[in-house]
Amino acid sequence: MTLLLNIHRRQNDTSRPDEVVRRFATEFWKDDWPGETRPNVFYDPRSVDPAVRGVLHAKALVADEERVFVTSANFTAAAQDDNIELGLLVRSRTLALGVIRHLQGLIDRGLLRSLPE
Repeated sequence: MTLLLNIHRRQNDTSRPDEVVRRFATEFWKDDWPGETRPNVFYDPRSVDPAVRGVLHAKALVADEERVFVTSANFTAAAQDDNIELGLLVRSRTLALGVIRHLQGLIDRGLLRSLPE
């Protein structure tokens, strides 16, 4: 399993980018990931760089290389409970493999980095 996550730098946080990532990873593995088996997790390093305004904003899930779920919703309680969101589930191996290739290409080019253990 592979997860691509956004790391949010808090406003007025002047920590070095690597410190923001370390704090996020520690909390994620300790509090947010429930299982013993860990997925491969990647993040967009632009999200922790105070000089850059890019974030990993895509919300998509690929299952079994056959189905793709794309949604406007963040995977948060507020988005699920309070917001009006829209999502689309497509059963298409061609589309699923295309999304996987695109995201893997971002990883291969170093645009997404591995979250530390």
